[in-house]
Amino acid sequence: MPSGGIAPTLWGSIRWNWESFGVLALLGILGLARLPRERLLFGILACGSAIVLNLFKYTRTWDIVKFGNALALCLGVGAGGLVYRVLQKQSARWLCALVLAGAILAVWGGLHYCWLGTDRSLGVAMARARASASKCATGHSRA
Repeated sequence: MPSGGIAPTLWGSIRWNWESFGVLALLGILGLARLPRERLLFGILACGSAIVLNLFKYTRTWDIVKFGNALALCLGVGAGGLVYRVLQKQSARWLCALVLAGAILAVWGGLHYCWLGTDRSLGVAMARARASASKCATGHSRA
């Protein structure tokens, strides 16, 4: 079932969003809902970026990923607001544990994407670059 957006299928788009944003998406949405004044501005920007990123396809370049950066920025503002509100109510003992757990969960999607070797991951790209450099240096490929 073909669809528009960043990936050729709906499942691919869902996977790409999870691997790109991870728990930041959940924290960001919850945080945007709790922002007092900026909720409308960041909500419209986040929704617009998500719609463009997931519904429209631009086949000439990967420039559409810029909307993912705008979405990540909005989600980051929301997540930051949520963490700030939670930390105001928690004791100092929970502060370190919450910040550490939140940081790990917020970047887990990106780390998972890079380390587990999907097609566009940093790990695969680096391995291909090393293999290409090795082939150029020796004049033949390694078996």
